Amino acid sequence: MDLKNKAKPCEFEHLSDGLIRDRIVCGIQNEGCRARLLREADLTLAKAIDTCRAQEMSSQQLKSLKSTEEHSVNAVKQVSKPRYRQNDSHKNQRSVHADRQALCKNCGRTHGKRNCPAFGKECHSCNKKNHFAKYCMSKQKKKIDAIQYDYNYDSEDELFIGTVSVDSIQQGEEWKESMSLNKQSVVFKLDTGAQANIISEKLFRKLSLPDNRTEKTNIKLVTYDGHKISPIGTRMLECTFKDRKYNLKFFIVPTDSQPILSADTCSEIGAIVRVRAVDKPLTKEEVISDYGEIFKGLGTLPKTHHIEVNPLIPSVVHPPRKIPAALRDQVRTELDRMESLGVIAKQDEPTDWVHSMVVVRKPGKLRVCIDPKDLNRAIKREHYHLETIDEIVERLPKASVFSRFDATHGFWQIQLDEDSSKLLTFNTPFGRYRYRRLPFGISSAPEVFSKAVREMFVDLPGVECIVDDILVRGENDEQHEIPRS
Repeated sequence: MDLKNKAKPCEFEHLSDGLIRDRIVCGIQNEGCRARLLREADLTLAKAIDTCRAQEMSSQQLKSLKSTEEHSVNAVKQVSKPRYRQNDSHKNQRSVHADRQALCKNCGRTHGKRNCPAFGKECHSCNKKNHFAKYCMSKQKKKIDAIQYDYNYDSEDELFIGTVSVDSIQQGEEWKESMSLNKQSVVFKLDTGAQANIISEKLFRKLSLPDNRTEKTNIKLVTYDGHKISPIGTRMLECTFKDRKYNLKFFIVPTDSQPILSADTCSEIGAIVRVRAVDKPLTKEEVISDYGEIFKGLGTLPKTHHIEVNPLIPSVVHPPRKIPAALRDQVRTELDRMESLGVIAKQDEPTDWVHSMVVVRKPGKLRVCIDPKDLNRAIKREHYHLETIDEIVERLPKASVFSRFDATHGFWQIQLDEDSSKLLTFNTPFGRYRYRRLPFGISSAPEVFSKAVREMFVDLPGVECIVDDILVRGENDEQHEIPRS
């Protein structure tokens, strides 16, 4: 019921039963019961609860039977009266001494040689074999790290300590905040799994309060391994956090534990804010679905390009080249498609420059290009620096998550002005056409396109541009999503 009540504010909806079931399987202390739950092919929450209850009842019955057997044996021993013999007292002393010596240091029981039940078993404390964790000689001191507690402070006899930390284990980054107690700064761990505030007795004494009185409590703190800690008491303390004062109830514990603030206190003082929203990374399918129109047709970059030519170089007019009859219809279809996209337009008026059409076969399609070798001699290039792969790789030492975006028909996304368009007139068997968009084969095209794209993404960190390829990088998923979104 506690798990169900805690799950309600989370609004898991239909996932709630499955998550609670998983929490039961992961959190149950009885290894045998856990193994039994894991063997179930279709384990439901109701089946998990029934299995745990049955295991609990059977454990209680076994304890009861064991207790009855022990009492019965003791009763028989007490009724039996052995005859007094000389030196019996010495024999009894030797017998008691032998019994004490017979207790095995590995299992804590009395047994014959080579019959230790701990033999071959792995210790859950040090992971070594041939002894139980209860009798492990290498146990390390544990400290309280988090507390779970019923919201009604006086309704239960035990507090459950959610996690414990071992001194030798290196912990990750923790959420901590500094709070003033009696004008002394104390660093608290913010634990959303804790349901009560705790401070150590040592810290409580250091606060130098006018009186060190505490209220008695019957509550006990219970660790994961079943160890119980009895608090010295509770005390209401005035605390200051971000210039605001609060009266908070603390459990004072005898152990040297880290000061902890509970989930309720963290929420009350504003140290942690509950956000009822989840940021979900965009998937490829979601991007295509939400921005489908962007992937249709031909994109257009904002600037219109003008081609500068050297007037001292004479213009050239080439006649149309012949194409095989088998390709004639396919070429006509491709020209019509390019015209519908606005890449080319028919040209009836005379122009100074006329180029030959070149047909390139591609798998399953044809590409129509021009041969602008004469025009390239006259074009004045911008000589914009094009970065190499090696230069970009030098900026990717820590990047581990990547996305690559390809600009479809990249050069075609740059519009040409009227004069530049006429410079790119070409002959076909079906008449003359001129390019309205920047074509492939122009000597200045890679520089013009790279400059236009880089100017668009220059302010976005983690974005690299290589001609018509755009690379988004990040050291992790979160950093990678920022420029991609």
